[in-house]
Amino acid sequence: MICHILNGAINRPARDALLLRHAIDDIGSHNREEELRYELLISRLMRVHWEPVHLTRVKREYVEKYRKELEHDVEDATKSDFREFMYEICKT
Repeated sequence: MICHILNGAINRPARDALLLRHAIDDIGSHNREEELRYELLISRLMRVHWEPVHLTRVKREYVEKYRKELEHDVEDATKSDFREFMYEICKT
């Protein structure tokens, strides 16, 4: 727990990229039809969305760490109208 707090203080974009990846992995490792699985992704993505500069930094960290675009991973993990909504949130 203390490492998570320190990581957030030292490199907030890296921490948020990691948390988004965990949320995406959680959806992928469980039944995609379980809408409760999406709550974690929604809350984490909306939290970074409100600060455009921070969102840009998080997306950059995400690409550096995982060699994939955040938008594409979100698109792969979600479905239907929700997919479109989350994809647009990532692009902003």
